[in-house]
Amino acid sequence: MKLINIEGELLSTAVNIQKIIEYLNKNQDNPIVVTVAGDEAVEKTFKEIAVDAVNNSFDYTEKTILIENDFLQLARNIIPITQQSSVLSFIKQRFNGFEDLCKGIQLLGQAPLKTLEEIRKIPSTLLAYVLYKSISSKQQDVSYGEIDERNSIHVIPCFHNIIPNKM
Repeated sequence: MKLINIEGELLSTAVNIQKIIEYLNKNQDNPIVVTVAGDEAVEKTFKEIAVDAVNNSFDYTEKTILIENDFLQLARNIIPITQQSSVLSFIKQRFNGFEDLCKGIQLLGQAPLKTLEEIRKIPSTLLAYVLYKSISSKQQDVSYGEIDERNSIHVIPCFHNIIPNKM
């Protein structure tokens, strides 16, 4: 079994995702486990939005919509149109959940560690899912978030440790 870690910055464009898929296809003699870390800049922005929520200056509409649109556009650029609805829905659901978490932070006036952990997972989860759906749209044997012994590709989100001990 081969383990490949992909940093989120490498998955920022459809061209890069296509190159990664081509690389994975060339190296598929054994099962491949691909871990996908979120884009550190996006993770940092998510954290900043959460900090803004703690400080009651939270306005998710501006920063969040820009990031959400980037993810939606990436999916539209790499996923065939006939298979986009589930991916776009997945992205929208994650951003709706993010907004709910931030509203909770704002109401509490603090960001519990568990909530910050959930927020931290969102960018890598989104990128891993877009990569997974990109591979599966090409009828490749691929799974999301699980590993077995088949000669296939397994895409698993992983996370950067960007949460400080204190906010």
